Amino acid sequence: MQELEPIKRFYSLLQELDHTFVKVKEDFQQEVRCQPGCVDCCHACFDVSLIEAAMISYHIQDSNRKSAPAGFSARAQVAKKAIEKKLQEVPGGVNSEQVLEELPFWRIRCPLLSEEDRCELYQVRPITCRIYGLPTAIRGQGHVCGLSGFEKGTQYPTVKLDTVFGYLQDLSRSLASLLGDKALLLCEKRFFIHEAILMDLPMPTQTASVFSTLQP
Repeated sequence: MQELEPIKRFYSLLQELDHTFVKVKEDFQQEVRCQPGCVDCCHACFDVSLIEAAMISYHIQDSNRKSAPAGFSARAQVAKKAIEKKLQEVPGGVNSEQVLEELPFWRIRCPLLSEEDRCELYQVRPITCRIYGLPTAIRGQGHVCGLSGFEKGTQYPTVKLDTVFGYLQDLSRSLASLLGDKALLLCEKRFFIHEAILMDLPMPTQTASVFSTLQP
């Protein structure tokens, strides 16, 4: 089934990165300090690819259909206003790459986070959430969680985000070709979480059924 392929490959990537997280945490127990109840990463601002946004959008709609308790839309509007305010405060002359580098330092609560500090879409959370807490590298710059115990100047297993994001972009193009003209216009775009929640992305029944039957 053609609709299955990009989503199946995407879910395989999620599983691979989940395995990587578990392995690094086992090998570096003093350095990886992620634990239930810590929501530091849930206040870091970041964007996601089209295929991640489509996954979030589908499961939000599915949650609404099942009348599950959720305040996704209201929280998305709060996050939207907070990000817009931050963008308005960016000084003139600052380019988009500089803004992207500053995003993780914008302390904005994720709209997927419930009032009880629980991720309401944990099973289908984005890739950035899954590998937060591990050493990562993007555009030649290394990054670690500020609460971790990784020491500067020491070599550790590192997730190469340029490679991961490039692969996500390829998967997004493949998915967009199945979703129609509107998605094709969006396949190169990256989305804030609130945009994924609020987006109106037409999804053919067959493609939606794949999101429904496959689980990361």
